[in-house]
Amino acid sequence: MASPVPMSNLLTRIAHHARLAYATPLPPQALAQRREALFKLVHEVDLKQHLGFVRPEVPREEIPGKGPIIRYMHIFEDDVISMGIFLLPKGASIPLHDHPQMTVASQLLWGSIKVNSYDWVRKDRHFASPDGQDYNLARLTLSEQVSAPQFLVLTAEENNLHEFEAMSDEGAAFFDVLCPPYNFEEDRDCTYYQCVDFNDTSSEALLREIPQPPSLVISRATYMGEEVLLS
Repeated sequence: MASPVPMSNLLTRIAHHARLAYATPLPPQALAQRREALFKLVHEVDLKQHLGFVRPEVPREEIPGKGPIIRYMHIFEDDVISMGIFLLPKGASIPLHDHPQMTVASQLLWGSIKVNSYDWVRKDRHFASPDGQDYNLARLTLSEQVSAPQFLVLTAEENNLHEFEAMSDEGAAFFDVLCPPYNFEEDRDCTYYQCVDFNDTSSEALLREIPQPPSLVISRATYMGEEVLLS
């Protein structure tokens, strides 16, 4: 009799564990245990064995007047989890953005990235400025260059905003698991921000909402790795 969850397929196990952790509300201790089991599986992902990469390299292509093209390989998405791979050529960056009521586990597959992460101090507390615009207050929690196989996690409460730039000559790639996915209808839209003031003493920053920067160019690429085998 066939198993409903083929445990030989790591990506299917990741999706299955995401459902166990996030499909229905859980007590805090049970959620923490299931989330740790999910994170452990994400950290085990191998770029060749599971994701189908032959050579860890991102060619640099640019659109005139914009910036280097970032590639995205979509793997799987349902109401609970979204899974995919971002490939950034050297110098490409993803601007500061948030993940409302989401948990994200990212496994850096190759290369180095400069990452800045922030916690909200009070997202709903607006600070008026002389130019009449409103700002939100956040605190810088991480600012460093990290290299593969670095594992990064953000939650609704911790490191919820981040930005990063590929620093290494071969570019950088990371495997991303979002629980739950972005969904505009459920108030989980992706919002971009600009830091307009930073306090070195408190590490607090005033952030202003901005449209998606026109320099951000993301194009779909074909995924050739394991499939997620869930109904």
